Amino acid sequence: MDFPSVDLFDDDADDTPRVDQAEVDRQNYVAKVCRLSADKTHFSVDRDGVKMTADLAYYMKDYRKALSLYRQLYTEFGCNSLSVKRDILECLVRSLLAVGDVKTALGHWEEIQEGWTGHEDQRLVVAQLRVDIARQEGDWGEEIGALICQLVEMHNTFTRYWVWLADWYRENKEEVKEFSSLVRAKEVGRLEGVKCSLKLELLDVRIKSSKVDQVVQERIQEVICRDFRDKAEEDEVVKEFEDLGTSVRMKKVEEAFAERANVNENSLEAANVIYFFEQKWFSFLQ
Repeated sequence: MDFPSVDLFDDDADDTPRVDQAEVDRQNYVAKVCRLSADKTHFSVDRDGVKMTADLAYYMKDYRKALSLYRQLYTEFGCNSLSVKRDILECLVRSLLAVGDVKTALGHWEEIQEGWTGHEDQRLVVAQLRVDIARQEGDWGEEIGALICQLVEMHNTFTRYWVWLADWYRENKEEVKEFSSLVRAKEVGRLEGVKCSLKLELLDVRIKSSKVDQVVQERIQEVICRDFRDKAEEDEVVKEFEDLGTSVRMKKVEEAFAERANVNENSLEAANVIYFFEQKWFSFLQ
């Protein structure tokens, strides 16, 4: 019995060029351009939009524009959140410092100091802001020295604070303690690695240019380097996990400082803060 058949494959090859439709679509695509006028209008009336615009201006170093917008935020927009008010005031202070208006910056800093220093993190920010103001106006008094000591105590693994301390000792003609602070800043900077808050090369220049006696320099470097080696060895020892939440960490900081300072009515005075600090960090110089 014969069955009908058909040749499904043509002997002649199909040389018709094939079109990549996806590639054609990509080449012919025209990007849409969004108009900015709507966003600009939105920013002009919305508090968050003004804040973002002010932050961008500060980032771009247009400090006068940033200052104008932060002032607008502080005076025109109502806000029930104390944290937001404190944040805007801090931005206002930093913008004032950037344009050189130290006196007005200090006035706004006093507002922050009086109203929004509820816990240790906030006090840290306020203290750092006060030191920034003091450094810009050339205030190297005992009160500022005590603030820097407290900053170092709270974060002694932050290079910038040790350099600030070295600057304070330099201005107060204490070369040995300045040198010691610089060496410790350099060791801390090595621990910070690529995230170091200062260039270690700058520290090297200051360390090498120090006029402290060479024997004393070698003694200081030996003691501080040994401290860091001992600390590194301690960190390698496996310890039982301890959950240090924010409140627990802050409590430990306060207790440690109180224990070192033997807190009483006079322990909050600047001279006492500096004294107890130096007893801890510079006792090997005695």
